[in-house]
Amino acid sequence: MDDVNNVYLSFDVDVLDPAFAPGVRNPEGGGITLRNLINVIHNLKSLNMMALDVVEANPDYDCMGITFCSTLKFIREFLGVAAAKL
Repeated sequence: MDDVNNVYLSFDVDVLDPAFAPGVRNPEGGGITLRNLINVIHNLKSLNMMALDVVEANPDYDCMGITFCSTLKFIREFLGVAAAKL
């Protein structure tokens, strides 16, 4: 990936298993775990990740806030990887 200068990362929350993200419109049974997603972020640390967006989280479907706890953990990990490059 030497020819890639900048990466824009889009995180579609419904990739996570409903155990980690029940607050999405289209839950994906058998989706990935939060730990798998964090590993993906750490495996991308060699790339110059310039921006991130988060889509598909819906608070109307998650009365316990589980989805948003998972999303915040993902964002913190992303920011940690990005800050380590400064």
